[in-house]
Amino acid sequence: MVCFDAGYCAICAGGKLMLDFERLLGPIFPYLHDPDVVEISLNPDRKIFVEHFGAPAKGVGTMDPDLAERFIRSCATVTDMLIDPKEPIFSGRIPGTAHRIEAVLPPLVDGPMLSIRRHRDQVLPLSEFAPAADLRCEIEEAISERKNILVAGGTGSGKTTLTNSLLATLYEQAPDTRLLVIEDTPELNVGLSNHARMRSSHDVSMDRLLVSVLRHAPNRIVVGEVRTGIVLMTLFKAWNTGHPGGITTIHANSADEVLPRMQSLASEVSVTDQIALITSCLDLVLFVERSTGSARITQIARPVPGRDPSAPFSMETRHVERD
Repeated sequence: MVCFDAGYCAICAGGKLMLDFERLLGPIFPYLHDPDVVEISLNPDRKIFVEHFGAPAKGVGTMDPDLAERFIRSCATVTDMLIDPKEPIFSGRIPGTAHRIEAVLPPLVDGPMLSIRRHRDQVLPLSEFAPAADLRCEIEEAISERKNILVAGGTGSGKTTLTNSLLATLYEQAPDTRLLVIEDTPELNVGLSNHARMRSSHDVSMDRLLVSVLRHAPNRIVVGEVRTGIVLMTLFKAWNTGHPGGITTIHANSADEVLPRMQSLASEVSVTDQIALITSCLDLVLFVERSTGSARITQIARPVPGRDPSAPFSMETRHVERD
């Protein structure tokens, strides 16, 4: 069992290894307890940058590279993951917490590189992302009518935070929903009592978990992020065969880029164009952006039939003015 408590950390199976995270993290440790912190970054040049909610990242000091490398290797050891010169990248969580960690060691970088996405226990209300009442009503109606929603945005734009707000709205509307959630790193806050969370691994992929999920009688299916064609196609087929009302996220630079992005992913696993399946499953796209630290829905879009025979579908996008 793994625990995390005021700096005394993680005990692996059998109690063979205990980590003092306060000692290993040094100057970074206090920021893990600051609820306003969003992201902590350690660059290969030893500099530490911390991003607080609603503010840009600022330099806060430096960290000894030997200490940083020991911390990264300790996290890998506790979670039974390999990190060595042939595989010097670690993706996971700080053991016993929901804080996501991405780390890279030499020789890929000059010094240890570390990014910690601090897990926020507090779920922001939908009004934080959609101040306008008519926009909130449109989103709430889509959730109530079991529309499939895709949250799009760039890295660090607030996709996960917005998804948590959507899940909170679902809980308010239908607290008896049976929800199954699949993530590679647990980040979503699920208030529903009847839910199960599955986590992919090096040995068990997301698409394999999706096949299993269908046998557990879900009312709705949520996937943390779509990164590959096989996950996209498996999820959309699940949504299209009696499990509507799902939510997922995707990296995109605008709402208009979502369809081409999904077509590109689908081409990884199919030689035929899957635009018909994609548009039949996708009901609503919420594009989120972060400006001066605060995240807002700036575009809302739906797939519609196109006028050009070479492009049978396009996105009908509405831009939302920031307050």
